[in-house]
Amino acid sequence: RREEEIKNHNMLNYYALSRSLVILPKISGVLSIIGSGLLARHVAKKGLKEVSLTSHMLLHISIVDIISSFFAYFLSSWLAPKGSMPYAAGNMATCTFQGTIFVFSLIYFATAYAELAGIYWLMVQPGWAQSKMKRKGIRYGFTLPPVLIGLCAAIPPIFFGLYNPAVFNCFLNDQPVGCHGNPEVACSRGEESEHAQIAVFSYVLLGNLAIVVFICLLVYTVYKQERNLISTYRRDKQRIERLQSILLGKA
Repeated sequence: RREEEIKNHNMLNYYALSRSLVILPKISGVLSIIGSGLLARHVAKKGLKEVSLTSHMLLHISIVDIISSFFAYFLSSWLAPKGSMPYAAGNMATCTFQGTIFVFSLIYFATAYAELAGIYWLMVQPGWAQSKMKRKGIRYGFTLPPVLIGLCAAIPPIFFGLYNPAVFNCFLNDQPVGCHGNPEVACSRGEESEHAQIAVFSYVLLGNLAIVVFICLLVYTVYKQERNLISTYRRDKQRIERLQSILLGKA
């Protein structure tokens, strides 16, 4: 009887945890939609032709975040096939759609934020004034790659059935869960999902590393420019003092 009570208690804890894992992303999704919506509204009010390249990038990032927060986080389990997780009410078509949006957003954000960090570094470089960054060619050169790379990463898994129910939504996963590498369970879908997961997470990691590199370059460039300004100021001060001493000596 004691063992049965422990088992029932563990089952209740498991169900409570599984439900919380599904509910919490919905809350974070709503908060993210509100924040990105306010940011997009603030940038759009200024006029797209008038804002800087960084504001242009932030507007696009906000739009993608609103879409991904709604479909991947707020809807989360509601788009998963019925019975695959708590509150699931969808089918494999809605699951595939959600997984595509989720992977696209991960790749898009990794690329866009790395580019944004690179833009801030370029802004302190000679010859990269705001007027130059407002050119259409420069803007398209920064705004299009995240979209194209995201689509190239998110679309191919559709044809291999790699989008399946995961923790709280649909992602790159095997079906049934845990079938990959298990000789006793045959995979019906997503047998090669593990390789796709590694590829996506590796790209996201590289994007984060690129952000760190650009931030370090930005700090180093500003520090170097500050040292040059200080040294220039000291040289000019010495020249002025010598000139003053010469003039005073003549007087």
